[in-house]
Amino acid sequence: MKDYDKTKESNYLMYLDANNLYGLAMSQFLPYGGFKWGNTNIDGTKIPDDSDKGYIIECDLQYPEYLHHFQSDLPLAAENRIPDASKQRKLLATLYDKEHYVVHYNVLKQFLQLGIKLKKVHRVLQFNQSPWLKKYIDLNTEMRELKQLMILKKIFISS
Repeated sequence: MKDYDKTKESNYLMYLDANNLYGLAMSQFLPYGGFKWGNTNIDGTKIPDDSDKGYIIECDLQYPEYLHHFQSDLPLAAENRIPDASKQRKLLATLYDKEHYVVHYNVLKQFLQLGIKLKKVHRVLQFNQSPWLKKYIDLNTEMRELKQLMILKKIFISS
């Protein structure tokens, strides 16, 4: 490519064919107890994804003008609200600033990395988290794969 610049950070699209998305989601660190209101001075960007503590954060977000061109096709931070000239609630992905937006700390980290600004934290719900469903999900995935192999084996034997 003639316009390639080695000095710039790499940026690319990748096509992935993902299977078992529910299983993947359920294998992540999930809340299991210890829910309590936490300190609003938390810096969610410094918390590792695999921390034993997780956080749901209610905050105000600013969607900077310079991001509008780049993210207009699929804006971040969708919200459930009633659009103008409508009477029904809808899930809207807009470029508007958000007030009292409730978000998991891992998602907030991604928003901040992509340029959204955190204006204010209203409150924080802290909880214990672990990948407590992972062994169960992995076992089910293995059993499904084994079952598919057994079916293929029967097909080849009978043909």
